[in-house]
Amino acid sequence: MQICYIWTDKFKSLRDYSLNLSNDHEFNYCSRTRELNKNDKISFPKDFFGEKISSLSVLLGINGAGKTTALELICRCISEHYYFKQKYILVYKVNNKFYLSTNLTTEFYVSFDFTPDNNNEQLTRTNPIFFSNVFDNNHIEFNKSVIDLSTNRKSSPKYRYSNLFQHKYNEWKTPEDRKGDLEKEICFLNSVESKTIIDTIPNRIRYDIFRQSNSYLKKFVQRRSRINTRENNHEIDKINFLSDYLRQLFISERRLTSIRENHASSISMLILQQLLIGLAFNHEDGDETCDIILNAIRDESIGTVGILTLISKTSSINLGAHSFQEIFDYILLRLDDFLRELNLEVDNSINNGKYSLALDFNEKNSWHHEKICNIFESIFELNVSWHGISSGQKAYINMFSSIWNCIENKRFDRDSGHAIICIDEGDLYLHPQWQVEFIEKLIQSLPTISNTKVQIILTTHSPLLVSDIPKQCITLLNSNTNKEAPSDAGTRLQSFGANLYDIYDLSFGLNGLRSGNLSTKYIDNITSILDKEKINKSDLNKLREALVIIDDEIITHHIKKKVDAQ
Repeated sequence: MQICYIWTDKFKSLRDYSLNLSNDHEFNYCSRTRELNKNDKISFPKDFFGEKISSLSVLLGINGAGKTTALELICRCISEHYYFKQKYILVYKVNNKFYLSTNLTTEFYVSFDFTPDNNNEQLTRTNPIFFSNVFDNNHIEFNKSVIDLSTNRKSSPKYRYSNLFQHKYNEWKTPEDRKGDLEKEICFLNSVESKTIIDTIPNRIRYDIFRQSNSYLKKFVQRRSRINTRENNHEIDKINFLSDYLRQLFISERRLTSIRENHASSISMLILQQLLIGLAFNHEDGDETCDIILNAIRDESIGTVGILTLISKTSSINLGAHSFQEIFDYILLRLDDFLRELNLEVDNSINNGKYSLALDFNEKNSWHHEKICNIFESIFELNVSWHGISSGQKAYINMFSSIWNCIENKRFDRDSGHAIICIDEGDLYLHPQWQVEFIEKLIQSLPTISNTKVQIILTTHSPLLVSDIPKQCITLLNSNTNKEAPSDAGTRLQSFGANLYDIYDLSFGLNGLRSGNLSTKYIDNITSILDKEKINKSDLNKLREALVIIDDEIITHHIKKKVDAQ
């Protein structure tokens, strides 16, 4: 199955808008004559991208051409056609048979055979996946049937509050929902599928932690006071009593958290103290933890480690998909040794109230890091990230990990037999070498991850990506009208294996520019001097200076010729 064509009279900034997504056919609906026509494209080799890629479409255009809006339109036409207020036509193909869905009330001419399907029966089982590395606070509110893996969604206050609400009132759908981003990425890197996608595995992880446990305690006591309006005075008094007790306990253990004496032991104690706080005030079983602490403080000699030992022995608390007792027995009891074995480095150079910890990561210790990540991301709500790799590599891992996790954890219906994946600027942050490999990795990995046929629709600003795409798979968007570019632009377009400048010029609106504005204006000034029959001393000096910085061989040849003639 594949989405072939969408027309709408109005969607956001788009007007009388046509979007072609078929690699084999070009459709056009004329709202004036009420005709929908289909023309065949020049065919390219069958299964060119692999037998499990039903089609691959790339949307190109300058900023403001409506690329992201087009992806949103695709997702909404699939998932919200019943509620779509604007007029639309949707053409899709299953087993070489065309289906047409529309909410137009007036008849229109169709030049090809089709089966009416206004209920979108074939599409209702399809959950489109929307991925974007773009972070601009422009969170798109999709229907729940759209799997939104965008950075904007993860950063949305509404999304974060929803997670907090679920966390407090134990309304998580599955333990997988409690996993943080890096924990999910570790799971992905441990998968069979990742071996063909990620060539170099990161070897260090960075964890942030509060320098003072009482700073962390203050943060969550204040939060709990704000959101727990349903609690009575007795509960509030209990929280205040416990926070005062823990504050005094941490003061008495201050010597144990002095970085000057022993990095591993001190960091270990800070982690344990802040875990105790999190279990009491930032976990769905916090009431049970608080009761254990209240019983424990009758023993005046008990400390943080002793209280955590009691919790592990007397409760059945889970941290996400992990048993707290298992984490405590296998990691926390020997946390000092674990930190030393992983070559702990502490960065305290930035005075922001936190330490940054760097630890070794490999396949052998990935099990331990999954558990530690869960504590830091879900309980501490602090930054955890790969250490020592580029933002591009992080973005690359994040994209494939996000798609793999949503499919692996059954948010995606494998039984539908087809996947539609929309990727908005997936090449963002990627080094050129990664861009060169991007399309190849994509078409090799996505069918393996989804175990179904896949239709890929992506946007990009990278000519390196476009050079791997036949022109039959490219849709140029016109920035002036937000429609597709004129057909002659598609005819002139060169993409697969083409010169990178030619791709840039036609696809991204460079208007003939061959270098940046600064160099273009500088060279224009030098060219005007070269055009003079006679030059003065000032002009001669400018030509000599130009020889030092201009690297165009033809231009420097003419400059040298002019200078030598003086």
